[in-house]
Amino acid sequence: MTGTPLPGVLAPLGPLLDHYGYLAVAGLIIVEDFGVPAPGETVLIAAAVYAGAGRLNILAFNALGAALWVALWASLGDLAAATSASSTSRSPSTRCTR
Repeated sequence: MTGTPLPGVLAPLGPLLDHYGYLAVAGLIIVEDFGVPAPGETVLIAAAVYAGAGRLNILAFNALGAALWVALWASLGDLAAATSASSTSRSPSTRCTR
C-alpha cells in the first residue's frame, strides 16, 4: 500500500502491517500474552494509526480486537478453573501444611 509512513518509533512496524495486516496484530498480541517480549501494544497502536489513515478497515480492526479479548478471557477462565479444581481436590489438612 502506498501512503505516508508511520511516525517515529512506529515506523519499523509499517512493512509488517503492510504485508501481514490484521494477522500481524493478532499474532504479536497473542505471542505477547504468552509472556514472550513482543511489541503487542505497540503494533496495536500502529494498526490504529493505519486504520485512522484508511489503510486498515476500522470495523475489521475492532472485530479482531473483540475476538482476541474474548479468546484471552476464555483462556484465563480455563486456567482459573483448572487451578481452582486442583486446589480444592486436596484435603484441608494438606492445604495448610508446608
